[in-house]
Amino acid sequence: MVADTTAGGALAGKVALVTGGSRGIGAAVARALAAEGAAVAIGYAASGARAEAVVAELERTGVRAAAYRADQADRQQVTDLVAAVAADFGRLDILVNNAGVSVNGPVDDVAGDLAAFD
Repeated sequence: MVADTTAGGALAGKVALVTGGSRGIGAAVARALAAEGAAVAIGYAASGARAEAVVAELERTGVRAAAYRADQADRQQVTDLVAAVAADFGRLDILVNNAGVSVNGPVDDVAGDLAAFD
């Protein structure tokens, strides 16, 4: 199905995916995209209820929205997330990488765990 937004705005007809969109900065970005008319997919790892609450809020503004569970630390889940959003919305125009995995340590540490960083 192709994205159908009833709201106007600079992003009307566009589809956005916001990883980590269930709270904080990600939710705020999702709201801003919706305010400009974009259909919004919310990616989340563990906050399903929060993600669904953001989706309901966005839908009340007149845009299409949906939540998808995907752990950003798992390459296959990320690949599946993008594919699912593109299939469900008919396209994907905007990606906001708000979720991530943290590996702590000095940037110039030659003994650092490069596999974990990757």
